Amino acid sequence: MDLTEYFLLGNRGNDSINGGAGDDTLKGGYENDTLKGGSGDDNLIGWIGNDALLGGNGEDTLSGGQGRDRFNGGEGDDK
Repeated sequence: MDLTEYFLLGNRGNDSINGGAGDDTLKGGYENDTLKGGSGDDNLIGWIGNDALLGGNGEDTLSGGQGRDRFNGGEGDDK
C-alpha cells in the first residue's frame, strides 16, 4: 500500500496530474488541467484554465481558480 504524500504542480499546457493513496496536494498550471486526487484527504487547486478536479475517496478540498472548473469530490466529506 502506497501512503506517500505528494505535492504535484502543473505547468504550461494541458496537464493530467494524479495523486496517490496518501494526502496529496495537486495544483494545476496555466491551461485546462485534470487533477485526480485518488484516495486520502487531498487538496486540489485548479488555478488558471478550465479544470476538472476529481477528489476520489477521502475528505478532499477542491478549489477552482480562473476559468470554468468542474468539481467531483467523490466519496467522503469534501469541501
